[in-house]
Amino acid sequence: MSRAGEAFTPKHAVAVLVAAFRSESITDATIALYVRKLAELPPALLAGAVNRVIDRAKFFPSISELRTAACEAAGLVLPSPDEAAAIVRASDRERQVCRRDGSYAYTEREWQWPEEVPDEVRDAICLTIERVGEPVGPDGKPIFAWEQGFKRVYEKIAVAEAEEKLAALALPGQLSLGPGVQALARVGGSEEHTP
Repeated sequence: MSRAGEAFTPKHAVAVLVAAFRSESITDATIALYVRKLAELPPALLAGAVNRVIDRAKFFPSISELRTAACEAAGLVLPSPDEAAAIVRASDRERQVCRRDGSYAYTEREWQWPEEVPDEVRDAICLTIERVGEPVGPDGKPIFAWEQGFKRVYEKIAVAEAEEKLAALALPGQLSLGPGVQALARVGGSEEHTP
């Protein structure tokens, strides 16, 4: 995308996007805004985001779509709301508690998170549950439309967390670029961020 030894700049990114989406009607003010907002992204992530958007989008992307693609390229995106809801369903356990004589006393609910769920995913899910409430009422019956509310709130939390991490990437020394991002730098043609 850029010549060897040259960083992938925001101006170059906008030029590539205009060429890819054949957008001749973009104003100078819009280009200036894109250049200013995309300057917050490291060149390797910017190149990865532009590549992802060109491969996926039908229309000229918004700044938000480019930032989301940069989060994906950096591996900063939490599971989708559907995946998070599936994790909740798999983690919500109930067990019957019995009296000394063996007769049923009550049902106790607890969370047993799968070991493979990363801490940051579990934290985002727990924060969502704190905001929307438990999926089951005190009577033990599922709450109507709980999953839709969970997905809506979780998506907001996931996007905010990814944006926060992306902002940290834009600040030098705050978060190291992983091997996936370094590989994107080589694919994007930028030698500046390769090991």
